[in-house]
Amino acid sequence: MAEAKRLFEPLGIRLRTVSTRTLAPGHARLETRSDRDALVAALTPKQINVMIVASLRDVDDPSLHRMGVHWRNRKTPSRHYVIVAASAMPSVLAHELGHYFGLGHSDVVNNLMSYSRTAGQVFLDGAQEARILSMARLYVSTKLLAPVPDTPPPADPA
Repeated sequence: MAEAKRLFEPLGIRLRTVSTRTLAPGHARLETRSDRDALVAALTPKQINVMIVASLRDVDDPSLHRMGVHWRNRKTPSRHYVIVAASAMPSVLAHELGHYFGLGHSDVVNNLMSYSRTAGQVFLDGAQEARILSMARLYVSTKLLAPVPDTPPPADPA
């Protein structure tokens, strides 16, 4: 989450963990497209849903595993979410959030949306930042996402 916050919060995209819950044991190891689609039952409306799983098989080449994916449910493509393997590198969540906000892959070394990395810091370019902001505004204006309040809700007095 720290890397995602570092990249997205300067753009005004506030990220926070709203809730956590354990997925059903059948969702720990995702092997097929149907396994990924089944996660739609666990979604919370108006939030970016991030599912952390034990393993995530590449559905196009089952001999491989993935660190993360931005997934659109096949029956309801407007219901999309991020799936990240528990063993993923720190930038994977941020990369998949990039896809969530409409970014494609990049060939530029160390760009968040590139698979090529050196020891340098991961970054977004100006066009990517503009795209993220545009999509965030669209998601909020169409009520697909609720804005994060400026202050946390008051504590329950009970």
